[in-house]
Amino acid sequence: MAFEKWKKVAKFKKAKVVKAKTTKRVDMDKLARAVAFAESGNCTKWDWVEKNNCFWIMQWDSEWQRELKEYSTKEESFEDFKKLWKEKYWWMPDLKKAIRYTWNERPHEWLWIVNKYYYGK
Repeated sequence: MAFEKWKKVAKFKKAKVVKAKTTKRVDMDKLARAVAFAESGNCTKWDWVEKNNCFWIMQWDSEWQRELKEYSTKEESFEDFKKLWKEKYWWMPDLKKAIRYTWNERPHEWLWIVNKYYYGK
């Protein structure tokens, strides 16, 4: 009896996670622009702008060290961000996603900036 009850709960939780993996209500272009403001002042500040990386997206080099990913254009950076967000985060940023995305480096400030530029507050 207890096993059957647990089995129903497990199915419910799995369905709930799948349902959350939608981006229907998120304007990805608007979100990308808001995150670009939070990360690089809309692609105008810091060193990684020279690499057309508006989002501080990292990759692994041949020695398994993290390095800043380089793009040929800023638009390519925006497309990569949208793809990454859809694959890993799925929805509008909240504090939990902000902590994960920023590696816990000032997530409250990051989230405030993203919300400010996304919602126009």
